Amino acid sequence: MKKLLTLTLTTLFASSVMAEAPATFKMAVVQGSDGASDIRKGNYEKGINRIVARTSNTKADEQVAMQMNLCVAYANSGQFDLANKACDEAIVLSKTFVESDSSAARFVSLALNNRAIFKTKMQDFDGALQDLMEAAEVKNTSIIEGNLLKLIHQQADNIQFKTMQLTQA
Repeated sequence: MKKLLTLTLTTLFASSVMAEAPATFKMAVVQGSDGASDIRKGNYEKGINRIVARTSNTKADEQVAMQMNLCVAYANSGQFDLANKACDEAIVLSKTFVESDSSAARFVSLALNNRAIFKTKMQDFDGALQDLMEAAEVKNTSIIEGNLLKLIHQQADNIQFKTMQLTQA
């Protein structure tokens, strides 16, 4: 787990959630692992190909970083089934490392954050809220806090908009 903890996190990716109420959410990419720089540049397919080419030959601790990055790349390239699988795998792998290294909690938290943002793309706002709340409990960061506030505000705006539509009808 030592190598994984020395990697830096880059949070550059934004996703637009809904046409009526766009919001910008941040996803975490683990810099220093295969495909990360390509994903940061928006070259999702190239990043995915680099990661997939190495996935079978990596140590377990590197798998966390790779799955987190695949979650971001697949989600942003519209490959939603693969994104779901990668997001879930990143969470499972990161949770197993937290048992042996408590400083890995940040990775659990950010893996949950990434899945939450993916869920907003799927319009599963309840699931996204649940993941962000769990992420905040594990280790609250400014990324988690910002995404949680954006989601809450977006949903409040959505409810207000729908209420106005009902009262005008």
